[in-house]
Amino acid sequence: FDFVNLCLGECSTLPHMFHSVSACLTQLGGIPFDAPMINSAIRSCWGSRKLSDKAARYFFDLHGQFGVAPTDVTFGTLARTFRNSPLEDVLWTYQEMKTRQITPNRVFAETFLLSVVGGWL
Repeated sequence: FDFVNLCLGECSTLPHMFHSVSACLTQLGGIPFDAPMINSAIRSCWGSRKLSDKAARYFFDLHGQFGVAPTDVTFGTLARTFRNSPLEDVLWTYQEMKTRQITPNRVFAETFLLSVVGGWL
């Protein structure tokens, strides 16, 4: 399910669309609402500078609302989304990962480091 195509990269409109889509999927039944779907929504924020960090946090919070556990992919996706955000946001991804006892993999480590240095590279 590609949220980028759904809303043509307008990350600020995604929260409203996401709930509409989740309601449709619930009515259809049999379509799991899982971490990859939420990760896809977070990923759609990469191309948007306006409110991308806030929208990504909103989508991250959906894990708890829907009883879905975030994965290492979730945190790598968040780290990439926060590439141009304040350092505190980038560091938050790692702290949250540690809190949830998720072991960082190489992809997360590389993405995290690139996000820490931000647009300098």
